[in-house]
Parts: sequence; structure tokens; C-alpha cells
Amino acid sequence: MKKIKKNNFYLINNKSLPEIFSVIKKKIPASIFCIIDFTFFQDLINQKLIHIFYVRKNDKICAIITVIRFNDFIILKKKIIFYLLKNPLKILFHFKLLLSTFKRDRAKNDFLISREYLHLLHLVIKKEMFYQNSLKEKDDLISFFFKKIVKNFNAKYFYLCYEKNNIKAHKFYKRNKFEIYETTNNAIFVKRKFI
Repeated sequence: MKKIKKNNFYLINNKSLPEIFSVIKKKIPASIFCIIDFTFFQDLINQKLIHIFYVRKNDKICAIITVIRFNDFIILKKKIIFYLLKNPLKILFHFKLLLSTFKRDRAKNDFLISREYLHLLHLVIKKEMFYQNSLKEKDDLISFFFKKIVKNFNAKYFYLCYEKNNIKAHKFYKRNKFEIYETTNNAIFVKRKFI
């Protein structure tokens, strides 16, 4: 994917950077990626299971977006389980997070076998990088880049889930017209059509 520009922001597709992995772990503590190490994460990128995009302005990262296709998500889950079995101490030290993650995975996603759906795995927005933009301008910019990413995979929808207690995420996805298609005890599942 070529670099895409809107205003003074650029969307870039990158193999991986330690900085990106570090930000994901810090900003999304409920992610299972907080348990794995960078080498394993890098392998997933190299195998093209996970795709990393980031928004940049003046050589600084403003937002991080990682995506995965549904079929690759099934492969990813198997790889993570195998990784954890090889690293049993991680299971012991992160049991509560793992339990929460596996419970969250029980939603009925039958429609997701369609290639029209692309899983938004991570979204991190550094709000300090958008202080010169209004909330609407920031949302419009992220939506513009979402649409470009979805189109790049010949998909039509983004879908994702987030923790019920993640108020910032809830406000963002509600404001940006993501439709709730299911809720569980600890998670909300949303989707939005971009094409």
C-alpha cells in the first residue's frame, strides 16, 4: 500500500517497529499482546497475519491501527495458544487476562466468514498529536484512513470488540457510527460499513 496523505497526516503501512509494539502494550492493557514478546509479534507481522498501519505527522506517530483477516485470526489464536504452552509462566502470571480474553471470544460471529469483514485488532490514537484539530476533524481523519485500509483488503466492514469498561473506546465508536451487534458480560462487539 502506498503512503496516503490527508492534510498534514500520512497513513503508512509498515512491517513493524518496537515503538509501535510498546505503545500497544501500554495503551491497551486488556490486549493479549501485552503477554507476548516483540519477537513473536514481529514473526506474526512477517508472516502477514497481522498488518500494521500508522498515522504520522512531522515524523511522529499519531495513531496506530493493526488489522487482521478473519481466516488469519483463527490461525493467530492457534499460534498464541502454542506460544503460551511453550511459555507456561505467562499463563500463570496472566491467568485473569487470558480468561477474560477467551470469554470475550465467545460471541456469535457467523457472518465474519465473509471476506467483506476485516478485524480491527488495535486502535491507539495519541490525542496530543491532534490538539490543533477539532474532535470532528480528528474523527473524520481516522475514518478516512479506515476507509483506505478496508479498501486495500477488498473488504467493506471493520469489526472489533472492546471491554465494556473502556469508556473512551465506547464513546469513539458510538460517535463514529459503529453499530453494536452483540454484547457479552465483559465486551461490546461493533461493526461499520465503509464502502
